Amino acid sequence: MAIRPFRTTGLCRGFTLVETLVYIAAMVLLLGAMTAGLIQMNSWYHHSATGPRIDGIGAQIIEQILRDIRSGTGVGISESRLDVTDGALFLDYKTASTEGTKLFNLENGRIAYAENGSPIGYISPADVTISKLRFSYISTQNSKAVRIETDISFAINGVEQSRTYSGVAVLRNSYD
Repeated sequence: MAIRPFRTTGLCRGFTLVETLVYIAAMVLLLGAMTAGLIQMNSWYHHSATGPRIDGIGAQIIEQILRDIRSGTGVGISESRLDVTDGALFLDYKTASTEGTKLFNLENGRIAYAENGSPIGYISPADVTISKLRFSYISTQNSKAVRIETDISFAINGVEQSRTYSGVAVLRNSYD
């Protein structure tokens, strides 16, 4: 039996250089389109998720301050800054076991909170800017109330936007 050298038949052949270049070009175009689509979806998600997040922050800030106003016995008019955009509210409060003061004010674009003269921290998160914190004092013969209005500023895709949140609370311990 004689050994024959290996021969290829004309039926088996590989890719040519031109076919390989066409394939690479098609893959580059496909990957480019996919990348552009992912970037656009990320931008859309960020845009659609920011609004509800800001609404949640605004509602939480207003509710927390209103809860403290409701538990108050009075407003320190001389210590508070009322009806200005960078307002401050000085509240007196009294519970069954303790009494003291609470202070809400605008500080470096955030809402600061202090109790009995000691800073506790911030109510608003660091990644949003509070551009307005306005307190209005309402006094009648029978009760006292405070109206709060705040503007939260934020950027979506480089465009600065602002939303306003407000509320009113009656000082429960201010009336007989």
